[in-house]
Amino acid sequence: SFLLGISWHLRTDIMHGWSDSIIFDIQENANFAFSEAIPFEAARAGHKGVHDVNSFADFWSWMNLGFVPLLWTDSWASGEHRVSAIQKCSSHYKLLHDFGWDKILLRSASNSSSQCTDFDIMPEPATGFQGNPPTPMYLWFNALVGGVRMRQEQTPQKA
Repeated sequence: SFLLGISWHLRTDIMHGWSDSIIFDIQENANFAFSEAIPFEAARAGHKGVHDVNSFADFWSWMNLGFVPLLWTDSWASGEHRVSAIQKCSSHYKLLHDFGWDKILLRSASNSSSQCTDFDIMPEPATGFQGNPPTPMYLWFNALVGGVRMRQEQTPQKA
């Protein structure tokens, strides 16, 4: 009866499912090595995942293109066609600036965009269903409160 009381109180089955869903999401969706010209085209399919990180360059590419955008999004997800059209209609200056380039490096980038008036504004999220969370949401229901702790494991070096 004690074991049942603890498992019903702590809801270990729900916590285990939540933990597994985060691990699954990072392993399957935090991709890098895109074949598209990012940020000028929408990233569709990364060809490498977390288990394919083999060098410092791979690690930082995975962090910048796979892990950070997966956890810290600035908007709700949108369809691939709309995102592709927005990428095509945005100026090079806006795309590079939104990607993290410094304004000093963007002095010679073109700030003019083509006349794509249909896709200038993203649709408003359905706040009646999704709500308007004060913190970034992850996997629809989890709020990211703090940072992420990264650990590195190394094998001992032979003398």
